[in-house]
Amino acid sequence: MSDVLPWILLAIAVFLVVLFVYLFVCKNKKQETDYRAWFIIGLTCVAVGLPLENYLVFAIGIVFATLGVLNREKWKRNDFDWKKDTLKILLLTLGMVLLVAAIALVYWLKHLGMLPPWLLR
Repeated sequence: MSDVLPWILLAIAVFLVVLFVYLFVCKNKKQETDYRAWFIIGLTCVAVGLPLENYLVFAIGIVFATLGVLNREKWKRNDFDWKKDTLKILLLTLGMVLLVAAIALVYWLKHLGMLPPWLLR
């Protein structure tokens, strides 16, 4: 347990920093509710909750989908600019893949006993 504690504290610290930056950057931006997104989230929760027999997720999905359909006249158009946002999506995806690969490598090396001693502290 003691070897996991620094990683947990690091993850909490990174989460808090990201949350602080997000709140600082987005504090003055007011946005209307996107009921189309609520509908899509609801359908996803229904599709995941029912086969897994997780009825709480299924019920939440029904609520989100219902609210999305009831407010269909307020759905926003999909104004995604592929030329502008493709690089952001590519870099975010690459970063996530590298993060997962690094975590998997450390996990694999730890179980093989090949981690350097300074990394085990």
